[in-house]
Amino acid sequence: EICDNGIDDDGDGFVDCQDQDCSSLVEFCPEGEEICHNGSDDDGDGQIDCDDSDCSEAPNCTGMDCAIDFAWANAPTAGCSDEETCTFHMFSGESPVPMCYPIRTPGFYGRCVATDVCNKGEVCMGNGCTPLCNDMSPDCPTYTAATMPQNTPVCKTKGIHPAFQPFSYCILKSMCHPVQQIGCDTQMWCKMEIDTMDVSASFTYCTSINGFLDEDEGCISNEECKDELVCFPTTGTCKKPCTTPEDCDEIKDCVMQGNTIGLCL
Repeated sequence: EICDNGIDDDGDGFVDCQDQDCSSLVEFCPEGEEICHNGSDDDGDGQIDCDDSDCSEAPNCTGMDCAIDFAWANAPTAGCSDEETCTFHMFSGESPVPMCYPIRTPGFYGRCVATDVCNKGEVCMGNGCTPLCNDMSPDCPTYTAATMPQNTPVCKTKGIHPAFQPFSYCILKSMCHPVQQIGCDTQMWCKMEIDTMDVSASFTYCTSINGFLDEDEGCISNEECKDELVCFPTTGTCKKPCTTPEDCDEIKDCVMQGNTIGLCL
């Protein structure tokens, strides 16, 4: 979005300072102009978002069709009936698209057999509801569970499952153990994201996505690999995590990829 040309450059229905891409750029959008989809009275006139006359032409105030900007988990909804919310849907073999679906009970990262049981901003992939994200909307919903008291939701930045592109998806960084499969909720898998350039930057995380590829099958992302298997970037194949050689088949050795976790290679 170019913030001072009177044009909707990125095609999201918002022009200049009404676009969230511009709202924080004070050189173009000084404080005091009403932003029509953030739940705040930005111009101090006592009216918020669509109740403010300044927002009469904003797409989320005029019944605009459900669009990407309204489909994220943390976004306001638009273009749907009162019983529906604007969210994402994945048709077989196609990238996610925004669609209206019935409003669901709050809660994210659950199990699923179809997207219509997932919550706003999520799609069903590998039997797991997963919130979508990208560089422009990187915020991920929190996950609260007694079994996972410490986790950090982040938007995955590399090793993206090809089915999600051009989007990415949220994972829960955690000190889980990918060999013992402890530290994640029972409905999730512990995976290890391997940084081959700097193994100290490798980390573990929990995900509700479970793939279908077996050990040594070709992969691009961890989420394509079955159960505890991870995608090793060097070989582009699914590999089994290990801590000792006994975790591997006789013909393979446990090669460390960090301080405590290795792969059967």
